[in-house]
Amino acid sequence: MQDTQICRACKNIFAPSRRKLDWPGQVTAAVAMTALVYGVIEGGADAFTAPQTVVALVVAVVSGSLFVVVERRGESPMLDLSLFRSPAFTGSTLVVMIGFLGLIGFFFVLSLYPGMVQQLDTWQSAVRLVLVNVVSMIMGMVIGPVMRRVSPRVIITAGMLISAAALLSLTTLGVTTSFGSPAWRLALLGLGLGIAFPCITSTAVSAVPGRQAGMAAAGNNAFRQLGGALGPAVLGTLLATKAADTLPGHLAEAGLSGGTAQSITDAVGPEGWAPSPAWNSARTPDGRWVPSPRRSWRACACACA
Repeated sequence: MQDTQICRACKNIFAPSRRKLDWPGQVTAAVAMTALVYGVIEGGADAFTAPQTVVALVVAVVSGSLFVVVERRGESPMLDLSLFRSPAFTGSTLVVMIGFLGLIGFFFVLSLYPGMVQQLDTWQSAVRLVLVNVVSMIMGMVIGPVMRRVSPRVIITAGMLISAAALLSLTTLGVTTSFGSPAWRLALLGLGLGIAFPCITSTAVSAVPGRQAGMAAAGNNAFRQLGGALGPAVLGTLLATKAADTLPGHLAEAGLSGGTAQSITDAVGPEGWAPSPAWNSARTPDGRWVPSPRRSWRACACACA
């Protein structure tokens, strides 16, 4: 009797052995994600009414719709859409996607701050950013025992609120801000991420039957990567738009006017940081090359994708 119960339990844990590779699902998902990221990047760089942007976004919608149809009708779907009937899995997946959208987008935007604003070298910039990873890794090891005693909802909420507070505090940084001022803010961000993200993954996996745990983990990771790919695209677009809108006022405050101010404004381009010869590359006062901001967020988004 005991052996029979063990065999039944094992059947509920292990996934079916004869699964086929879901080529239609793989292709439609890849096309949808790629087109969506490309459309967001081009929409921010040029205009969301530009032909290439509209086509990319339409392709993303059509491919996404086909993915849903294929997964619902397929015999061996890459992602069983019934997983989203679980509120815990759906909630954790949305949270991790939004969280990584903000996190990777934040790293992209913040990486421009020490290099292009404070004129620091690569090593000095890395030392500042590594604080997030160090604190997050430490908290990832500490939070495990806590997850057994405290509700995941409480842990995730606390971690995301701490992260949001840290990101909000980083908006007060200035050109002459010393190392100590952003250091505790970055450590606070790592604290929040280290608290929330391990619990998010655990919640997504534990919310589904054991035989679907691998699929749930993979689906959660896919949405995490989607958020990471969209982060530089979305926040890079917002950064470029804000810079283009506020640049004339800052030039006037700095005493620049006339032809000099106009040439700088024209270098930015009429649609955000659009391509222009002046921004394809530039040199800092010490002779270092600085790449185009538009190229930077394109490369970062493509690398995340």
